[in-house]
Amino acid sequence: MWKFFFSPPAAFIDSLLTVSAKEGWLNIVCGHHLLLLPSKSERTKVPIPLLSTVVAIDLESGAPLGDPLILPETSEGFIMPSLDGNTFVTLSGAISSIYYHALNPFLPQRFEVPNEPKAGLLILEPVSRTEYAREGLAWIQEKVTAAGARLAASDRNSALDLLRETTLQRKVTRATIKKLGEEGLTLTGTETAQLASLEPGLQILEVVQRGLEKDTHTKIPVEALQRQLTQANEFLAQATTALGTGTQ
Repeated sequence: MWKFFFSPPAAFIDSLLTVSAKEGWLNIVCGHHLLLLPSKSERTKVPIPLLSTVVAIDLESGAPLGDPLILPETSEGFIMPSLDGNTFVTLSGAISSIYYHALNPFLPQRFEVPNEPKAGLLILEPVSRTEYAREGLAWIQEKVTAAGARLAASDRNSALDLLRETTLQRKVTRATIKKLGEEGLTLTGTETAQLASLEPGLQILEVVQRGLEKDTHTKIPVEALQRQLTQANEFLAQATTALGTGTQ
């Protein structure tokens, strides 16, 4: 009987798409369309919001990253990742409010908006900020290795593009490490020394990037640039090792 009034399960993007160096985030609302509710087009149909989630996607493949995170409310706004790994999600509850106050009294219980809408700002933290930092460092190292391979093929422009892709992640890594220190990351003397190699590694990448930006031709020998990238990755690998053994 209900198939004449409600659609099969449907999903709706209910926020702006936020992108970082390698990921994107959006709010997806799941529910059912009310078939008798008029809409200008299929794209503007908004389902009864039975479930609101934040979904992270890989920007290269479009594939979901991990499981969706259930939100207490619909967004209709922004998902704002900060440099230190925290993420802010605006919750306006606009869709929930429309259905809850105007249509809930007329809906069967299984299709009702479950909770009274409440607007606010949600702050999300990584399950493990240490692992978050390690993943970011691993991604930088992959890009640096790829840049070295492009230099070996005498493709300086592609190498420069790959290093530019790491610019934001380098800032994220610095901010995340700083946040870990504020939260009480405990390291041994050896681990502290290893982690101290992070900044020289990042600085080398910045020097190589600036050098390529000023000279995309042949003035700087390829071999010298490759050695610098190799050294940078060695420093970053030491920092990654330190994060793998430290306790938060």
